Amino acid sequence: TTSALTGMSNGEMRKNLHTLDIMKRICKETIVAAGRAGVQIEFDELWAMHMDNIERTAANKTSMLQDLQAARKTEIDTISGGVLKYAQDGEEFPYTRAVYALVKAIDASRGYCSGKRWVTGKLLDHNISEDKERRWVKISKIHRAHCFFMQYRHF
Repeated sequence: TTSALTGMSNGEMRKNLHTLDIMKRICKETIVAAGRAGVQIEFDELWAMHMDNIERTAANKTSMLQDLQAARKTEIDTISGGVLKYAQDGEEFPYTRAVYALVKAIDASRGYCSGKRWVTGKLLDHNISEDKERRWVKISKIHRAHCFFMQYRHF
């Protein structure tokens, strides 16, 4: 999400103190959410994995940045929405909530409005089917924890 909002490649984000700061804050929020999903991971482990991936893919643009540049709907509901699902109130995870809202605003301005909105850990969408909810639950906890922060990959 950071890359999508700044327009930076992975390598550019790695060199920018402002993007590193926001990524670290989102990473810390992700760890809390992952813990609530039953996945225990340490900050240093997740951060090292993220930085290693950014270094290896320095010239790449994230998939969300590519989606925005091509005016396609983003995967923000899956990525940042996956973190917000575990928020205990509307104030928790402020950095994740901010980037989620900004990308959702871009999606909505392009006519991609799913009606989904994460508030206090609950998905508000009167159109979501029980089948879709069951499919989400079937995704492995490790996969969800990894996807929370590794937003530029499709699994």
